Amino acid sequence: MRRFFWLRLRGQVYYARLFHKGVRFPWKSTGKVDRDAAEMVAMDWLVNGIPDGKTKDHRSFKSAVDAENSLDHLKSLELTRNDAQRIVSILKRRGLIDSVNDNTT
Repeated sequence: MRRFFWLRLRGQVYYARLFHKGVRFPWKSTGKVDRDAAEMVAMDWLVNGIPDGKTKDHRSFKSAVDAENSLDHLKSLELTRNDAQRIVSILKRRGLIDSVNDNTT
């Protein structure tokens, strides 16, 4: 069976890095010192979603892959000031940001 994660030991704790279709997520602590337990955590993330470190909310693995692909694509797009304003407007409407400092003149 193909796995969609790698494990590595940092200090005494195992970290997992999930990947799918060319998208590699940052290493994330499983909080486990036992390799088998760390594998179970990584598999749980694949099935039930990846926890956000700050809110502890889970998002589906597919959603995380889609977001990572979009962010990678956004890095290389040639955007106009109007495009950037539209992106900010979308993020505000979704309640993801409150305000943005506009330092360009």
